[in-house]
Amino acid sequence: MDDRIIVTGNKRLDLNGHTVDVNTIISFIITVERGGSLTVCDSGSSGKLKGTLPSLREYVLIKVESGGSFTLEGGTVEITVPPADSNLRRSAIRVCEGATAVFTDGAVLANTSTYESTTNYRYMATAVEVQAKARVTITGGTISRCNVGAGGGLFATNSSEITIRGGTISECSTTLDTGKGGGLYAENSTITITGGTIKDNEAAHGGGVALTDSTVTDEQPIRNWMVVGNKAYKTGGGIWLGENVKWDISDRTKQIYNNQAIEHGADIVIHSATKFIG
Repeated sequence: MDDRIIVTGNKRLDLNGHTVDVNTIISFIITVERGGSLTVCDSGSSGKLKGTLPSLREYVLIKVESGGSFTLEGGTVEITVPPADSNLRRSAIRVCEGATAVFTDGAVLANTSTYESTTNYRYMATAVEVQAKARVTITGGTISRCNVGAGGGLFATNSSEITIRGGTISECSTTLDTGKGGGLYAENSTITITGGTIKDNEAAHGGGVALTDSTVTDEQPIRNWMVVGNKAYKTGGGIWLGENVKWDISDRTKQIYNNQAIEHGADIVIHSATKFIG
């Protein structure tokens, strides 16, 4: 399978327990155009849509363009890329400006083909990349096994909107010398949280979550959201809050515990310019 796929109209891809393996040098494999909609599901078991990139270049398995939408209901979306000391961002799924994506089940993985010290490579392999003014909702499924410079599992920026109501972000990492947000990194974005788990991720700052210039809104009731078992090689094992973050976590139903930081702030580190209510 060598040619790129353009999605127009409403399309549904049922993996039905099969693996679709794409090994190509094309940068964007599946593109959902404006007005298009793609749903990936798996009526069988262990179905997988897999992309493998053999060279060092920009790479996205599923690109959702402005005005397009993507839904993951089941199966696995996975990319494997070589490590690269470059600023190329490679993503399993890229949600472009003005696009939307919903994750209700299934898994998204972003792997590197070889493992090296994350101080040597900026892997740039994010599971889900959220660009300006895009909207992403997560109600279930998993995002895991990702290595990148910032935002290993989920990277959001420039007025994007993220809603997390369930699901798990785990086993993702950033560069361990300067990287932020092993599980989730958001800059200049709005995040709404009602549930879900962020666990077993690693970064230099904010092993689980790193936020800057962002607002977090907690819809009620929030009972099952956990940030647990994450590690920072510098500060903020669970959560690192940079400048200009607004977040009220006075509701004690949030569970932030058993995180580690080598320098300080095992569970939470708060920048002086952040408005944080605990």
